[in-house]
Amino acid sequence: MIETLYTNGCSWTFGAELEQDPAFQQYLADNNLHVEDPDDDYNWNILDRNNQIVSRYNLHYNDFNWGGRLKTLTGAKEFINDALGGASNTRILRKTLDYVYSLTPSDYKKTLIVIGWTTSERDEVYVNNTWQRWNLVQPFSTTVDQLEITDEVYIKHMDQLHEQYNALVYNDYARIKSYFNSVFLLTNTLNNLGIKHYFFNALPAWWEGGEYKTDVNVQEEFSKELEWHENQKNIQNFRDSFMHYVHMNDLPTGKYLHPLHFAHTVWADYIWQDMQARGVV
Repeated sequence: MIETLYTNGCSWTFGAELEQDPAFQQYLADNNLHVEDPDDDYNWNILDRNNQIVSRYNLHYNDFNWGGRLKTLTGAKEFINDALGGASNTRILRKTLDYVYSLTPSDYKKTLIVIGWTTSERDEVYVNNTWQRWNLVQPFSTTVDQLEITDEVYIKHMDQLHEQYNALVYNDYARIKSYFNSVFLLTNTLNNLGIKHYFFNALPAWWEGGEYKTDVNVQEEFSKELEWHENQKNIQNFRDSFMHYVHMNDLPTGKYLHPLHFAHTVWADYIWQDMQARGVV
C-alpha cells in the first residue's frame, strides 16, 4: 500500500512549460482563469475573471506532470513534488534526504520515492543563508531566486565569480563522480530503511555529443560505478533517459523542448510498468 508518493528532479519532473499544453489551457478556461501575459515567459501569474491574481501556473503543474499521473496509478493519497527547474543532482540528494529525515519508521513502508536525476554539470551553493543553483551553462543571475537575493551588485559579483569558477575550477570528472556518489548514497539509504524507490535519468547524466560533450571517458574512468549501477533493480539503465524517450517517440514538447502533458502521461505509464516488472512495487 503506497500512501505517499514523493518525487524530485529538475524541470522535467517539475513540469516546466506545461502551461503551454492545450489541456492546461482548457483547465484554466473551465475554471474561468487565464494567464496574465502569455507572451512573457517570466510572468507566471494566473488571473480570475476580474483580472485579480489568484495563483501561479507552476502551482498547478502536478495535475499534468508525470508525478501527478503516477499518483493516480499508484493510488497514493499524498503527492509531494520537490523538483525545481534547473536543479542539480546535489539539490536532488539534499532535498530528498531532508524529506527522508522527516519520516517516521511507520512511514517507510507506505512511501514510494521516485527520482528523475539530471545532468551532472549542475551544482548548488549556499550563499546569503539560501541555497542557490550554480550551473555550468547558466550565469548566476539567470538562476538566482530573486525573492531571496535582491542585491543587484551582489548578483553581478556572483556572475563574475561564476565565470572564474568555470574557467579555473570546474571539471566534468568531478561532477560525474558526484552524480554516481549521489545515486549510490541515496540508493543505499533507502534500501537500509526499507523505503520503496525507483530512479531514472530525466536528462543524460553527461553529454555524449553536442556543444557540451564531455571529455571524460566515462566507460573507462567509472567502470566500477557503471557495473554497480547496471545491477540495481531500482535503477533504469543510465542511457534510457526521459529526454531520449520523448525524442525517440516524437512526443510533444514546449517552446524550450520540455515535455508536454501527453509526454508526461506516456512516461508515467512506462515507468509504472517498469517498476512492476522489476518488483519495485
